[in-house]
Order: sequence, then structure tokens, then C-alpha cells
Amino acid sequence: MFNRIDDLLADIELLGSVKTLSPDEFSELKERLRTPDAEKYVDIILAGGKPETALSEYVFRPLLEGKEYLSLNLSPQIKAGKGWVDYLIQHYTGNPVAVELKPLHVTRAGKIVLSQLEAEFLRLLQDDKNQVKQYLRDYDYVLFTNLKEVYYFNREAIFEFKPFLKEPFVNLVKDLTKNPDLWDVVRRKEDITPKHDLDQRFFADLKKWYAEMEEVEFTSSKEEQIVRILSKFIFVKTLEDYGLIPFNFLKDTFADKEKKWKAKGYAKVLSEFLQEVDKWCYEYYDTELFREDTFRYLVQTEKNLARFRAAIERVLGLSEWSATFGIGLLYYNYRSIDEDIFGKAYETFLAEQKKQQGIYYTPADVTEHMSRMIVAELFVPIKNDLLNALEAKDYEQAKNLALRLSKIRIIDPACGSGSFLIKVLRHIWNVYQEINQKTLWAVDYTTSQTIFEPDHIRLPREKTIEVREILGLGKESHDGRRLIALLILRHLHGIDLDGKALDVAKVNIWKEALKLAPEHFRYSALPRNVSHVLPDLESNFINADTLIDLPTEKCYELLAKYRDSIRKMQELRNSYLSNPWNPSIIEQYKKIKNTLLAELSAAFRTEYGQAPSIPLFAPLNFHYCYFNDAADPEEDPGFDGIIGNPPYDVFEESPFHKLSDAAGTRNLFAHFIVKGIQLNKKRGALSFIVPLSFSCGSTFEKVRRAIYQNYGNLKAAHYSIRPSKIFPEAEQRTTIFFARNKGEGPCVVESSRLYRFNHCDREKVIFTPVMGCAGVLSEGFIPRVADDTGASVYKKFNAITKTVADYLTEDNKGYPVFYHSVGRYWLKAYDFIPYFTRNGIPGISTNLRQLVATSPKAAKAIVAVLNSNLFYFWWIIQSDEFHVLNNEVLSMPLPESVLSDEQLIKATEELMKEYQRSALRKKLQVKGVTIEMDEIHPRKSLPFILRIDAFLAPHYGLSEAELNFLQNYDMEFRQNEEDPEDREPA
Repeated sequence: MFNRIDDLLADIELLGSVKTLSPDEFSELKERLRTPDAEKYVDIILAGGKPETALSEYVFRPLLEGKEYLSLNLSPQIKAGKGWVDYLIQHYTGNPVAVELKPLHVTRAGKIVLSQLEAEFLRLLQDDKNQVKQYLRDYDYVLFTNLKEVYYFNREAIFEFKPFLKEPFVNLVKDLTKNPDLWDVVRRKEDITPKHDLDQRFFADLKKWYAEMEEVEFTSSKEEQIVRILSKFIFVKTLEDYGLIPFNFLKDTFADKEKKWKAKGYAKVLSEFLQEVDKWCYEYYDTELFREDTFRYLVQTEKNLARFRAAIERVLGLSEWSATFGIGLLYYNYRSIDEDIFGKAYETFLAEQKKQQGIYYTPADVTEHMSRMIVAELFVPIKNDLLNALEAKDYEQAKNLALRLSKIRIIDPACGSGSFLIKVLRHIWNVYQEINQKTLWAVDYTTSQTIFEPDHIRLPREKTIEVREILGLGKESHDGRRLIALLILRHLHGIDLDGKALDVAKVNIWKEALKLAPEHFRYSALPRNVSHVLPDLESNFINADTLIDLPTEKCYELLAKYRDSIRKMQELRNSYLSNPWNPSIIEQYKKIKNTLLAELSAAFRTEYGQAPSIPLFAPLNFHYCYFNDAADPEEDPGFDGIIGNPPYDVFEESPFHKLSDAAGTRNLFAHFIVKGIQLNKKRGALSFIVPLSFSCGSTFEKVRRAIYQNYGNLKAAHYSIRPSKIFPEAEQRTTIFFARNKGEGPCVVESSRLYRFNHCDREKVIFTPVMGCAGVLSEGFIPRVADDTGASVYKKFNAITKTVADYLTEDNKGYPVFYHSVGRYWLKAYDFIPYFTRNGIPGISTNLRQLVATSPKAAKAIVAVLNSNLFYFWWIIQSDEFHVLNNEVLSMPLPESVLSDEQLIKATEELMKEYQRSALRKKLQVKGVTIEMDEIHPRKSLPFILRIDAFLAPHYGLSEAELNFLQNYDMEFRQNEEDPEDREPA
């Protein structure tokens, strides 16, 4: 077959290779053709036939539907909207793709001329009745081709008419020889096409959709209802775009209800449409999102229902509307709208609605990295041990390990739209799939093979199946639905104060479940006796304030008298895990839990007064993490893994918050760290991305101590904001930390440099940050030592007993030294006051700080050290990268031997002269004041600073490699950037 295709493709390429031919020349071309189909095409053209018809009948159709060629299913001349599609191509029950065919040749002035597809496209671009746009209202894709080239259009072309891809037609045919599903081939091409600014466009349209619905009146929370309606439609469209439900399900359902019920009025049409969507999707897929009837929450007045109808039609894109409104919800490709685009749009939008600050959506590469690390820490070692135990035929050990693996629980205590947990789910799925693949042999035996099966094969096979059943892999190798439900229910947990964000998180989780194994979720392939194939997440995702909670022991005390209820809840949850397609179990479960929640709420009010928000009550909401099946408190309660990006808001701490170890920090992220430690089990792991101030700010010292005291290992990577930054939308320096081995101190700290990075290096610095071991810490800042060399320098500095503070007077009488209190790339100190006037009156910059040394030699030594790259390193490992704090200066190690180094003293004097010689005199206006000042740029005096470094090195015991490390530290950035104090004088 493929040889014939190659022949016809060669003919098509030959026909498309010549631009202009006379009829005789065109006839001669026929002799070089390989196939009768192409020869017939030439005959028709020479006979004056219509070129488009000739191409369609004698080349296009034979190639695509001919049994000796591609053998696809073609339907010609299909009505679409107000026009007729040349062809629809559909693979069995898959989605159809429309084809608009244009001629390969035209006859002009007696010659046969090659037709340019670009010219046809430009004509279409100017056409008010653009056929391709019309077709895209009914189909996901339209192919525009003359068989030399093909232009691919998706639904975004309705609003900005351009193809998402152009390529030679031969490329498409070659792809179809490998995959006969044209829709899937085009989908894959679209999926790998860069989506520029898709997140911004989707966010902008989401805001428009929400605004369109805001005029509608509801009987309950408007915000909740709008978010729920939009989430429903987006989820259904995701099912459509993955080919899991009938093509154009929403559009066709609306059209069907409109046709049947329009005579009864649009209230009836809308009611029937929404109820049909809810009922169908609830029955097949979901147990929460579609449980409640949307229509009953609408204010049932004629005016309001008319508003709702108009809003629905505009939001979905069912009516003719101005392109300025934006893309209708139905016309996005939801395979491209992943959890990060969807989640970021919703989280940003909801934060805007509440005018919240300090909430930054975590970039996908960060969530991927952190999720990969926590799964590698908690799951992978057990997985490896399990496979080794099976290999060694230690089946009891393998079963114990399988049980341990199945009970690993990870929680995001500020989960938002669930981005971290979705990445965690993918990595857990990969762990289970590896076990599945390596044990699949045990369930692939046929009945005939097992009849005469020898014991040495039967026993390992049966024991391996037992291990698989503990994990949820079961006896069947093909059913991924229950496994995915189990992975979500066993391992993933989330808390968020915003119920709407939590709803979005659930939708994101369900979408991810579909993407992991779409072949198991196509509605037509679902068993008749199976409904509600996606798990109910209400027991795993809790709408509460993580920071408001009763102490665990107090919860145990209050719940002691409800032991039977706890036991029943345990039984119901276990029953649901055995059969996650029975939502009635959840209804019983919720009824018991709600009763107990009321009891705990009353106890909280008695103890602390009215709660400022919804208390968490972790031992109840996550009872299976705090109680065993007999309803006895677990010896080691909580979660194995804590992950997330807590909010960074500064807030007024309530009397309740002041009971926390984070009291006084007045920042939410610090309180979340402390709560994360409390939620974490022994030998567990905690990973957050937080502001850089966690690593160095004195306010957060007791929070750092809590980490040091509770974990055996801390890895921390730190990131600046220039030239690139972790959060594209925020000027936020960050630390990503990973604390592991809870309860197994002392804490060994490994830490990176403060990464300044270009965007092209972003992946490297996030996924593989280089770290050095700073040693065991129990207090103090997290030293950003960069690597092993930096760690060695740091340890040598710490071994020096004397510091700058030891050479200063207490009575402020002595020899003055001045240093700039702001910096970034260079730090400056002087034994003179740089020229500075305000309105002509001599003065001193408010950024200049004074120290008073005990002797002239001490003064010179301090000036030398503070200008050196040694001090720069000491400062950068602990600072906020802007302020030069007094304690950072005073704590700088300074060996006494430095004071008697005459060469160093001379080099320092030369540097001071060079500073004054190279200073730039500037005059500027600041807040109505004329300032004239000398600007000093140390990078212009770098050779002098390097000499000082070299003289200092022996006093600090530095090796040549260590000196080289310090003198080159971040020099690629420091040499090319101006210092903030030079741009922002006071």
C-alpha cells in the first residue's frame, strides 16, 4: 500500500513543482507521472475541465479513501452553518475534520499556472462570508489545502484568522500512514505548536465570561454559582476535547433543547439544557460538580432568565457576537488549557475579586520540581525496596512495603487550584505504573497456562497478585479507573479557605484523572453497571482555615466520647475506597462528620471565642490520618508529605495566632510553616516556596529554629529578582526549601547561592540547583554557601573568633569608617565622607553609616575588609540582597593579623584615592531638593579590590581555589549592573 502512496505523493510533488506550462508542456509532464490517478488529473485539465473538481475527484479522493492508499472515511459536500464543507473526514467514532479544497492549477491566458494557496488565503481573509470561519463553529479543525501545501485552522481562527500551522501536504499524508485518525493527527500538531500568551488570553476571557454572568441574579452566593457554572462547562469541554464524550456535546445538547422546547419559552429551554448536562455528566462521571441543579439557583423572573440566556449564549459562543467580546468558552482547546493555565486564571481572578495581595500563582516548573522531589523522597525508595523484595521472593516484606506505599499521604495546606497536587499525582502514577509493568506477568497468564502450572511458577504469581491487589493494581491489567480513583483518595489532600478555589482544584484533579488514562474514561466504553467513575473528593479536600485549629490532643479529648462515630467513618471511608463509584457512601459519611464538626465548633467557641474563619479540626476532617480503624489515636498522626506555596500576606495576628510558634512574625507564610511541621509525621518531608526573608530575616528566626529542631536535613535554594525571577509577575525574592527526616536531628543544612539567573538558565537553576553543605545548624540564618567551595569558605570564616565589632569603640570616640547601607552588586566603605550637598549645603547621604574604630590600623583594616569580595560573600550569604545591616557588618570575621599587614594598608589607601579620582559628580532633584554628590562605582576600581582580596586571603586561610571563587562570585552580573544606591540617592 505504502509504495502506491509514495508513487502518488511523488506525482503530487511533481505537479506542484512547475509554476507555468503551456498545454503541450503540461501534456509532456504526464509522461513522467507514476500513477493513473495523476494522469487522469492532467487529462481533465488539458480537456478544459474544472481544476478544483479534477483535483478532488482524481487525486484527493483516491489518495484519502482509496483502499490501495489511505482508506479513510470521507463524506463530501456536508452542510455546515450557511455553507457546504468540501469534505468531512472522520475516523470511526472519532471527531470529524473539515477540508476546504482549493485548486492546484488554474488556466490563465492559455497557460496552466500553479495556484498559490497563500493567495487563496488572503482572498479568504478579506471575505466577509469567510467559509472557514463558518465551518469552525461546527468543527474543531479545518484543513485548507491545494495538495501542495496545507494550512491548519483551529477555532481560535474565528477571532484571529490565521492558521496555527502551515506545512507541505506530503507531511500530513506521511503522518496519516502511521495514524489513520486525522483528528488525532491534527490535534497532536496543534498540541506541539507554541501557545503564545495563552494564559493571558484565557484569563482575559475568563474575566469577560464572569462579567457577562454578573448581571444575572441568583438565590445563593452569586460568585459561587458563577464559578460553578463556568467550571461545569469547562470540564465538559475538556471531556469533548479528549474525545471522551460525543463531539459537540454542549452545542448539540443546547440546539436539541432549543428545537424541542423553544415554543414553551427560553426558561424551559435553559432548564432542560442545564438539567440534561447535569444529569448526564453526573451519571457517567462526577459525584459533586454536577450533583446540584444549576437552574434552581436562578431568580425565576422573566427578565432575569432573559439575562441568563443572553449570558450563556455569549459565554459559550452559541450566538453571533462581536469578536471584541473574546473567544467563547466552547472555542478554546482544553487540551492546551492545562491545570496551570486554568488554575492561574481562576486563582488570579478570585484574588482580584477579593483585592488580595501576597498570593502568587506558582509557576509550573517550580511545582513540577517540588512535586518530583517529594515523591522521590516518599515513594521511590519504598517502590525500589518492594521490587527488590519481589525479586528476592520475600513476599511478606513485599506486602508490608505495598501497604506502606498505599498509606503515604501528601497534603497542600493552601492548595488553591491544586497545581502542586496534580504534579504529585502524575509522579505517583508513574511509580505505580513501574510496579504495574514489572509485575504484569503475574496477571497475563491465560487459563490454559495455569491449568498445569508448576508450583515454582504458581506461588510467585499468586503472591505477586496479592501485592498488586494491596496497591490497587488488581487481577486485571487493563482497568485504570479504580487505580486512578485510589491514587487520588489515598494520597492527595488539600485545604483552602476559599471554597471556590477548592472547587477549581477538584475540577483540575478530575481533568488530570482523565488525561492519565483517557482510554478508560470514554463514555461509550464504560460498563453498564458502573456510574460516577470519578471519585468524590469532599473527604480529601477541605474548605477551612489551616491556621485555625484546636490542638491535636484537645481534639482527641473531645472526640473520645464519639469513638463509635469515628469507627463508623473509618468503615465508610474504607468501603468507599473499595467501591469509589458509590456516592451514597459519601452521603452517610458526611452526615456523621457534620454532626461531629458542630460539636468541635462549639468547643472552639467556648475555648477561644468566635472563630475568625472556618476552623480546620484536622483530626476529624482527616480522621484516617489521626485514628486507626479501631478509632484509637494513631501513635504517629498526620501526613507524610507537606507541599505548597503558602500566602505571603502580612496580617494582624489574632489572640489565637499568637499561640503559634510563629507569633510575632505577622506573616502568613511563617504560620503555615509552623502548621506544616505540626501536620507532618515522623520521618516525613516538608517543602514550601516562601519569601527569601525566611532564610535570613531576624523576624523569622524562631521559625527557622523550628525547622532545625524538627528535621534531620534541610535543602534550600534561593532566587533573586534580577535579571530574571521565579514569579514573572512579582518582585519577590524566594527560597524553595525541602526539609526531610522529621524527628531525626540534628539538622544538616545544604544551601545554594542566591541565584541571579538569565531566563535561558531558569530550568537549570530550578531543577538542578548546586548546593554546598553548611553543616549542622540549630539557629541562625540559612547560609547561602553556593557550593562546596563556598561552604569551605563559610566554615573558615566561622572559625575566626574576632569580628569587626571587636575593633570598635563603645564611646564613639576614635577613628571613623563609613559604609553604604544599601547594596546589591557592590559594597562600599570609606575612610572619608564622599562629596554631598543638599541645596548647596555640605552634608552626608542618609544611606551612609558610621563606625568608629579603636585605632588607625583597625580603621584601615575595616575599610579594606568591607570593600573586599570576602565581605561581599559574607553579606550575600545572609542578606536580603538590598540592605547592608549593622549586624551583617559587625559580624564579619576579622583576624587580628590583618591590622599589621602593611601591604594591605597601602592597597587600601590606594583604593580610597582611586575612589575619589574616579568619582562622578552628579546633580539631581529629589523631592524638591537639589542634591549634588559624588557617585562611586567600585566595579571601575576592580583591580584595586582584587589586590586587597589577595592580601586578605592568607589571613583567612583561603586556598587559591577559594580566593578565585570569591573574586569571581557572580561577576558576570556584578560587572554589568549598576548599584541601587547609585540610582536612588537620598
